[in-house]
Amino acid sequence: MLRSCVLCLVLGLAACDSDKDPDTGEDTDVGEDTGDTADTADTGDSGDTGPVDEDHDTYSVEGGDCDDQDPEVHPGATEVWYDGIDQDCDGDDGDQDGDGHAKSGFGGTDCNDDDATIFPGATEVCDGVDQDCDGGIDEDAVAAWFRDGDADGYGDAGNPLAGCTGADGYVNNADDCDDENAAVNPAAVDECDGKDNNCDGSVDEGWPTDAWYRDVDGDGHGGPDEFIASCYQPAGYAESWRDCDDADATVHPDADEVCDGKDNDCDGTVDPDTSVDATTWYTDGDGDGFGDPATGWTSCSDPGTPDNGDDCDDGDAGINPDAAESCNGVDDDCDTRIDEAGAIGELTWYLDGDGDGFGDAATASTSCEGAADEVADATDCDDGDAAVSPAGTEACNGVDDDCDTDVDEAGATGETDWYADADGDGYGDGAATSACDAPAGHVAADGDCDDGDELAYPGAAELCDGVDQDCDGATADEVGAATWFDAAGTPTDVSVDLAAGTVASPVVIGDAASADLVMSEGTLQLCDGTWYARLAFSDPASVVEVVGYNGAGSTELTIAASSGGPNASIVSVTDATLTLDGLTLRDGSGTSGLAGGGIAVRRSSTFSGYPTTPNVTLVDSIVTENSTAYGGGVAIYGYGWVDLLDSRIEGNEASVIGGAVWMQTYGKFTCEATVLGEAGVADNTAPTAGGVYIGSMYGGQVSTVGCDWGQDSAGDDNADYDIQQNPAATDHYCYPNAASLTTTVACSGGSCTASTDSTCP
Repeated sequence: MLRSCVLCLVLGLAACDSDKDPDTGEDTDVGEDTGDTADTADTGDSGDTGPVDEDHDTYSVEGGDCDDQDPEVHPGATEVWYDGIDQDCDGDDGDQDGDGHAKSGFGGTDCNDDDATIFPGATEVCDGVDQDCDGGIDEDAVAAWFRDGDADGYGDAGNPLAGCTGADGYVNNADDCDDENAAVNPAAVDECDGKDNNCDGSVDEGWPTDAWYRDVDGDGHGGPDEFIASCYQPAGYAESWRDCDDADATVHPDADEVCDGKDNDCDGTVDPDTSVDATTWYTDGDGDGFGDPATGWTSCSDPGTPDNGDDCDDGDAGINPDAAESCNGVDDDCDTRIDEAGAIGELTWYLDGDGDGFGDAATASTSCEGAADEVADATDCDDGDAAVSPAGTEACNGVDDDCDTDVDEAGATGETDWYADADGDGYGDGAATSACDAPAGHVAADGDCDDGDELAYPGAAELCDGVDQDCDGATADEVGAATWFDAAGTPTDVSVDLAAGTVASPVVIGDAASADLVMSEGTLQLCDGTWYARLAFSDPASVVEVVGYNGAGSTELTIAASSGGPNASIVSVTDATLTLDGLTLRDGSGTSGLAGGGIAVRRSSTFSGYPTTPNVTLVDSIVTENSTAYGGGVAIYGYGWVDLLDSRIEGNEASVIGGAVWMQTYGKFTCEATVLGEAGVADNTAPTAGGVYIGSMYGGQVSTVGCDWGQDSAGDDNADYDIQQNPAATDHYCYPNAASLTTTVACSGGSCTASTDSTCP
């Protein structure tokens, strides 16, 4: 109305009809618009007495309209939230969810005005939501979890756990009344078992009950006076109520009646004759304490007669079960047998099976009378052979013919001559002893040539040891024999094994499991002949000696013909200790065709110094006619050590360096003669260092005493140079044959010195 009046003032009073509705334009005056007294509604005169509703929304200011100029604003209007207008006049334009807190930014700090449970100061709950609008989620929230010990889905109220997430073995209810039994929970069906199975506070509800009677003595029967009703049988109660003495477990309706002065079966009778333990009594006509089995009655009371019916003749007091059986044709002891074994007056009889008049003691039997084939003599030792008896003649047959307990004793017919065999090789020596069987330590064969050596006997295999093993009076047949003596000196004939070697496929002798002949500690003796064999040892514990029994002139190790052969050294030693005595090493071509035609020696990389004794020692041996690229005769490296004692390295050839010896990486070579001319290095050839070469890598050592170097009229000098180092023009040396056993040569650290002229031609 105010807005209409303002408009009238602008346009002029004449143009405005105060009786028009400002919103609809309709005339609201019920009479003529004449300004008379009947027109009172719009003038405010003394006739207008009701509240004023200027915006015509049916609410006046007195009626609660908070804006009587806007018909959209009044109590009960639809609130338009957060527009700055209180449409429903309740004084709130920012608290849509009605939780008492306006929305943040609209007069309050509510962080979610769509949910009345979320507002500043609200209680946090475990739901992943910030209820109290402080920016945190589920802080200080508490939810109850309960231990589910039997895993039936229901928890134990007595075992709570606070927290939002709970834990394994916990559930969010406390409804279980027995958390140790998964069959007891609110979802279970109540059983008749005395338990509240479904946790409803009741036990065995809905089940029919029976009367159960108190069974004090536990005999399965109760008395009639004390009972309870239950759907199942309680402990200590029974279905029966007919026990006549509930304090005695032997007394009840199902009990057997016994002789004890009680009514055991509750039938009103005490100790009847039908009691299970009632005694049967018998009359005793002859008074011997044994009753007549034809009589007998049962009773719990003793009538003074026997309680047995064992008498077989109740008219004779001498016949009863306690009587002694006698040879009298009567059953004295009532066992149904007459004159049985053991009877008084019986005799001992022996079976004479072969009818020789002598019985077998093992067949002894006692009886009142003997059988037709029994005799009283028990001296026969074989009752199946009539020729064997105390009257028999002893013979060599393994039988005690004369029953004297001795078998085939001295003097028996058919004795044999036996000879003492002291060494147990099956052949004896000496005077014969006659007997049926061989006496201890005696054999039937004679002719042992050495009865103290078990390896020597007629026909034995000859060993390479100078002994006449086959007793033929000669040892020349040892040619071609090879014998291995282990650390204990025990010999093994390996002749056949070694004879199997060929030029193309020599026998491998060594300490590796793959060797043809495995040896680690002992001596291998080789008799005269050429042996196609290689020696290969690499175990530091191996200490082996190989001996040519008749010397280097008779015993030769070779692995190839002089025209060539397989690429291998005759002797290969790493770390082990090997002695070669009285051997010739010929025609070797070196390891992999490169180093050590006759001998290749080294120590493993784990060593950093020379050994205390040589790896290989040659005694009275010859290394000759071997060839390879490095060290035609011998290759030494890695702190390896080769020693010559009255031995020679001669006539070997290297296609590159070191005709006799090639040393590299701390090799060591020594030579000593005990007889002038018996040891030395001669007649070896190579493009560089026909004798000994000391390599540039770490050098080596050479030491000789009384050894020849081959410079004489025989033309056996080493070509070229006896010793050469590095090689350099100034590091080569030439030496003549030793003039005496004290002639020395020493090389070490890149230079050589000698007690004789070392000028090279």
